[in-house]
Amino acid sequence: MEDKAQRRLITRDEVEATASLAAIEVSDADIERLTEALGVVLEHFSVIEKVELETTVPGTPVERRCGLDELRADVAAPERGGEAVAAAPDFEDDLFFVPRVSE
Repeated sequence: MEDKAQRRLITRDEVEATASLAAIEVSDADIERLTEALGVVLEHFSVIEKVELETTVPGTPVERRCGLDELRADVAAPERGGEAVAAAPDFEDDLFFVPRVSE
């Protein structure tokens, strides 16, 4: 069986750096837990990465059965903002102005 340290795809330092970039405080215990959990996620990605897609036909049977392969055309629809504009606290030049909820 492989040693966990040998198969880790993310290090404690990388988890700490990510937490710092995200401006969140993480305890030492959580750093360890997150390092292990993120390592497991990355292992799954490494398995998915090995899937051969060159010969895969787009659209799985599930997508075809559910009609997901028959999407509507992406075209602009007529504007329907009358009710929304009427309910808005302030509306000017196609912009909605609402009260600030955070600082």
